[in-house]
Amino acid sequence: MKGGSLSLCKNLATAGLLAVICACTRVPSGAAPQEDLEFRLVGPDACAGCDKVDFDPTYYQKGSLYLQDVIARSADVSAIKAVAEDERTIEIYFSAESADAIRRLTSANIGREIAVVAGGKIRYKAQIAAPFYDSMWMSGMSSEEQTAIFRAIAK
Repeated sequence: MKGGSLSLCKNLATAGLLAVICACTRVPSGAAPQEDLEFRLVGPDACAGCDKVDFDPTYYQKGSLYLQDVIARSADVSAIKAVAEDERTIEIYFSAESADAIRRLTSANIGREIAVVAGGKIRYKAQIAAPFYDSMWMSGMSSEEQTAIFRAIAK
């Protein structure tokens, strides 16, 4: 993320105003992604061509969502890292080969919701707050949620 947008995202998340997915730009290190990891746009209810996917039963939100386009897959992810500093986050780093395409797709979809899917279940859902560049982070979760999400999306 460029400029002050990362600070804005962190401030919104810290204030508890919303669960956000933002970009970060740190050096990648961490776990490999699960093979079936996907980042998908959330569609309107019962949209044509959408897949109905259930939430992970351990996630606070219940039910299903209709998911549209895939923004990124496990092959696009170089590392996943759980961080417990001022707030609990999960950082996801994209490969250099995928970063430009992911930036273009997220730039075109700011304000839309995105779902993180692994094992055929939605593990996390939030609003795209800013374009993803070479990485992103997920926030607005408890310690238990962070652990469950990390175990579900990382090897």
